[in-house]
Amino acid sequence: MKKESHHHESQLIKDLIREISEIGKHARSRHAFTYAFDPSEKAEKEVYHHNMRLMKAIHDLLNECSVNIKSRGYTYIKDAVCIIIDHGTLDVCLSTDIYPHIARKHNISTIARIEHNMRNSIDAAYHLYIRQEDKCSPLMDRFDSKPTVKEFLLHLKDEVDRRLYSEIYGC
Repeated sequence: MKKESHHHESQLIKDLIREISEIGKHARSRHAFTYAFDPSEKAEKEVYHHNMRLMKAIHDLLNECSVNIKSRGYTYIKDAVCIIIDHGTLDVCLSTDIYPHIARKHNISTIARIEHNMRNSIDAAYHLYIRQEDKCSPLMDRFDSKPTVKEFLLHLKDEVDRRLYSEIYGC
């Protein structure tokens, strides 16, 4: 059992490293994404570890919320949270600050597809949460009704910040 758990964790780390490397390559080619980095550059080792913790925290939260990892919305939500964190403020406009960046990254011509996929992923996760007997998701517990995309992203960002802060400072 422990061996399977270790294998799952190592596979998760490999997948995160591959995804982060792809993001870094894309950022260097487009110069549009400030959250991307190149893990091969030793000078950015601290940033690399911070971003690995960030990506793992987002991944863990989305899994806790039961967002389907195979859906396009899952990837777009992860990208959106990274952009919001890099933006440095909660005052973001999805249609002008977030969706265009994600569309360029994924070569999508219509921004409506991004919003649609994110909304469907959030709706499916929320309905699954409502049907569960033991409602133990710290993020979904905050919502009295189905969240909008922006509400979900901002709450996810807050929870990621809280978890990273407690991980770093131990409180």
